[in-house]
Amino acid sequence: MALSKDERIAISKKIVSIPIENKNSDNTTKQLEAVLVDAQTKDTSNKGLIERLDPKINSYQNEKEILDGATLLELSEQNIVDAANKKLQNFFFPNDSTVPLPSVPDGIWKNFQSFSGTVAIGRKYTEDNDTQDNEQQAIVDILALIATAESNTDVTRVTGESCTTEPIPPPPTDTVDDDPVIQQLLVDLKARVDNLQSFHVLQKAAISGNPDTDSGNQVENQTADDDIDNNITPALTTWEAYQDFDPQGGTSCTSFNSIDINTLADTKLKPAMLSALKTAIQTRQTFVATRVSQIAGNLGGVTQAANGDINATTGFYGERFRLIELRLNLMNGSLNTVTGLTKAIDAQGQAKKSNENAAIAYSSVISVSSITSKTNGSRYVNVKDASIFSIKDVVYIKAVGKPEIQTSIVGKVGNRLEVAKNITQGYNLENLGRVYKDLT
Repeated sequence: MALSKDERIAISKKIVSIPIENKNSDNTTKQLEAVLVDAQTKDTSNKGLIERLDPKINSYQNEKEILDGATLLELSEQNIVDAANKKLQNFFFPNDSTVPLPSVPDGIWKNFQSFSGTVAIGRKYTEDNDTQDNEQQAIVDILALIATAESNTDVTRVTGESCTTEPIPPPPTDTVDDDPVIQQLLVDLKARVDNLQSFHVLQKAAISGNPDTDSGNQVENQTADDDIDNNITPALTTWEAYQDFDPQGGTSCTSFNSIDINTLADTKLKPAMLSALKTAIQTRQTFVATRVSQIAGNLGGVTQAANGDINATTGFYGERFRLIELRLNLMNGSLNTVTGLTKAIDAQGQAKKSNENAAIAYSSVISVSSITSKTNGSRYVNVKDASIFSIKDVVYIKAVGKPEIQTSIVGKVGNRLEVAKNITQGYNLENLGRVYKDLT
């Protein structure tokens, strides 16, 4: 079925407009690319400032995880990029209505400012933290095991044995043998002490790798390192050097229970040895609480209102978040600007691809060529490509603001067409003058 008049006009106009649209897209792209260079320079600078803080924050986070077990997420550049692209469940612009958050009850952050409640302060998307085994828990467990050990008799603690009397069959029989409870307790205690020492190795590594140059923080960091080397490690090493038990055996409960433990070897659960370990662990427990508080102070935090306003910032978290906001603020964040410009440039490319598709799609229903010189009232029309027309073709001539003229081709030389009607002035390239024929 032949195209309607409106269809002919619209389709032919689109085809002859494509080169102009593509040229405009190219010009726009060049302008955007020039602006993008400056925007990228600015964002690279902001990114670098964040990256200067990351190693300090990561070191303190790592050390704090070892001490109290709250797993703290490390910020990555991808986290920031995902936020700029508004990826689902990105950390800085929560956008999942199915996941209500403590600070964002409906799950959607609606402010120009980025959100500070997640990875900016080491938390997950849900504003909480996973937990892992840690020194504070190991200390609690060790003290509990020591308390259980202290509930046993001294002789059982030193020998690892206990005596039982079997009344049947007569006569009663006394048996001194390994006490399974105290034996297992020591196994558990040694394992937890080993865990404690492993945490100390990890903490020392975190401290030694911390690039924080603040003099006050450096003093605290060195003190934390020294406490491991000079206090808790020697105490643990001394305790571990004692033998586990000094078994005595025997066949009399009276004799066994009356053993003077001072005559026996120094063992791990002997009152004096265990008491020294307990004192060292309790002292370490106090120091760890102090160290956790120091690290929390160094990391700091962000106080942000529900409307996005940043009311206060402290520590490295606060300093870094203000830099993050320089990149992600929806109004003028440097990375948001880069992302917007990049998408705008891509949109120009997509517009050209859409035009390419339109040209191919429309080529099966209409043939069009632009008028290259102004009409002057004669029957001659110069076009860009006359090869698509043949003599006797019924054609239409149209321009913006001018009526569509139906005529036919009676002759052509090169790209000059001779048509059956005189064509009035005003059909030219500037107002999308064109000659076209219906192929349907």
